[in-house]
Amino acid sequence: MSDQPVLFFHVQHLLGIGHQMRAAALARACAVRGFDVHYASGGFPDREFDLGASHYHQLPPVRVKEADFSNLVDDEGRAINEDWWNKRRDATLALFDRLAPDILLLEGFPFARRKFAAELIPLIDRARERGIPVVTSVRDILVTPSKVEKREKALAIAEDKLDAVLVHGDPALIRLEQSFPGADRLGSKLYYTGYVDGGETAHPAEDRSMGEIVVSVGGGAVGRTLIDTALAAQSTYSAKDNRPWRILLGPNLPENYVSDLKSKVLDKNITVEPARPDFRDLLAKAALSISQAGYNTVMDILAAHCPAILVPFAKDNENEQSLRARLLADHGLAQILSEQHYGPEDLAKAVEKALTQDRSADFPYALTGAGASATLLYHMVQKARGRS
Repeated sequence: MSDQPVLFFHVQHLLGIGHQMRAAALARACAVRGFDVHYASGGFPDREFDLGASHYHQLPPVRVKEADFSNLVDDEGRAINEDWWNKRRDATLALFDRLAPDILLLEGFPFARRKFAAELIPLIDRARERGIPVVTSVRDILVTPSKVEKREKALAIAEDKLDAVLVHGDPALIRLEQSFPGADRLGSKLYYTGYVDGGETAHPAEDRSMGEIVVSVGGGAVGRTLIDTALAAQSTYSAKDNRPWRILLGPNLPENYVSDLKSKVLDKNITVEPARPDFRDLLAKAALSISQAGYNTVMDILAAHCPAILVPFAKDNENEQSLRARLLADHGLAQILSEQHYGPEDLAKAVEKALTQDRSADFPYALTGAGASATLLYHMVQKARGRS
């Protein structure tokens, strides 16, 4: 047995890039802590994110089609069938057996990614046969299941098969059971790590009065309406304030939409460009951020101390971003606009209000969740090995 513990990290992103970014931050922190990290990705290949010293393994990829989480397709756009599920399960188990890890870390399951139970339950059972800890990693706020039966099944799996649930938030701000009723039944299995902030340290500008307005949409898969509305709001607002606007396009926006957008935007005060690796630095100097309310975007806004307007993604029963946005608004850290009930004039008015208000409040909760998670996982391995 090598003294360096091996961590098998199963990650499945389906639509945006938020899961990847948070998982990558955890992988880097675990590698720094002393793990030999193996990152098994079930999403479409994307090596733009930084895994540090971790090893990347590509599983047969899957994603959602047209933001419909009930419609999963493979890398050729074909609907997922039983043969595909069997192939994915076998590939995952074969990789796990070859690596012989000391701990298994899942991303979301069983509270999310429930469609992957046919792959992940056998993986969990294989880990338990080896006698190694099984842990899942979840964000601060989960999407509340539409049916009680789904919630109870997830809790039963967690109670029966998991050793720990890492909650990347702070219970003083929000507890897991507020978005996932019944989670408090897990008791000592719940570990609140603080928020996972994988970005560089930001140095907020002392004077933002002449800063630009930055509009971002994360990966962009569900960001077109926000971009279109922001551009229309800019034409309305520019008569009052001719400051520059910067529109950052996510990698998941369709190419024809991007090319058409660039050909239409002729205003010299509007920059349209791909999402940038120095996003946090842009926010540190910006007068205002306009975005959705995904976990990673909010971490960037908070670290940069940037005034913000949040338009949370809220399709179907997706209440996660709406709840997070409300928490920030309650702390005086953002304004909120409803995705279903806002237009260019509403956004222009919100911009005017945000630019005339002083956002002096700080986020009083820990942003050190990646390192805390790595330490917890390391101690779990040492305990499983019979060490103090």
